[in-house]
Amino acid sequence: MSHFENYHETFQHYDLTRVPVGLEIIAKALGRSPTPLENQILLDAGCGTGAYTAAFVSSVESIVAIDLNSKMLAAAKSRINDTKLPTSVLFCQAAIDTLPLSGATFDAIMFNQVLHHLGDSAQTGWARYRRVFSECARILKPGGILIVNSCSHEQLEHGFWSYSFIPEALEKVKRFLPAEAVLKEVLSDAGLTSVDREVPYAGVLQGEQFFDIRGILDPTWRDGDSIWSLVPETNLHAVLTEVNQLLQLGKMDEFMRYADRPRRLVGQTTFTIAQKVIRP
Repeated sequence: MSHFENYHETFQHYDLTRVPVGLEIIAKALGRSPTPLENQILLDAGCGTGAYTAAFVSSVESIVAIDLNSKMLAAAKSRINDTKLPTSVLFCQAAIDTLPLSGATFDAIMFNQVLHHLGDSAQTGWARYRRVFSECARILKPGGILIVNSCSHEQLEHGFWSYSFIPEALEKVKRFLPAEAVLKEVLSDAGLTSVDREVPYAGVLQGEQFFDIRGILDPTWRDGDSIWSLVPETNLHAVLTEVNQLLQLGKMDEFMRYADRPRRLVGQTTFTIAQKVIRP
C-alpha cells in the first residue's frame, strides 16, 4: 500500500495525467536476459493501471501483473482485456515485498514508479527495499533481469517545475528514495548486480499535461503526481492562491518555462538495470 497516496480514491484519474516513459530502455534491458524476448515470463510489480503491462503484452510469452490496490488492479485488467492480445496475463493482488510466486520462475521484473510508495528510509537501513529485492532475487531465474524505474534526488529537485511551490513535500518524498550508490549496495546485498543506468531525458511522466500552467489548480492533475498528496490542506490553499495570482498577472507561463529549464539536463526518471548473479 502507498504510504502517502490513497489510490482507492485517485485511481480513476491516474491515466489522465500519466504516460509510460522509457519503454525503449525497458525493451533493451529485457534483451539482456538469457531467454529470448518472445519466450520470457515478465513480472510487472506494482502494475498500477497496467500501462507498462499493456506496452509489453504482445512482446513476451506471459506477464504476471501484481498490485496491492484492488481498484488499480481492476483498471489494469480492463485495459488488458480491451487489447484482446494472445499473450497470457495473470493478475494478482499482493504486496511487492511478499510475492506469492515460485522461486526461479521469472526472466525479468520491472518496477515503474513504485518503490517510493514503500515509505522506507535510511532510518530502517532500507529494510523494505531489501525485502523487495530479496524477493526479486528469489523468483528470478539465474541471469534474470531487474528493471527499476525511479526518480533520483536531482531529478525530483530539478525535473518537475511545479515542485518549486511545495518544497516541504519534495523533501519528504526524497527521504523515501535511496541515493544511487545506496541503491546499488542494496541490490548487491540481495545478489543482484547493477549492470546499467539510463535516463530518458525526453520522457515526461505526465505527458503534455505536465506543461499545463493551470494544472496545479485541478485536483485531477494533482492526482496524477503522488507528491501532491503530501501537501497539507493549509499549504495547498496558499499554493493555489499564489498560482492564481501569477495567472492573473499573466506571469505563470513565464514562470513554468523558466522553472522547467533544468529538466532537459537531468530528466525526470532513472532506469537502473540489474541482473541476478549466475552462480557457478
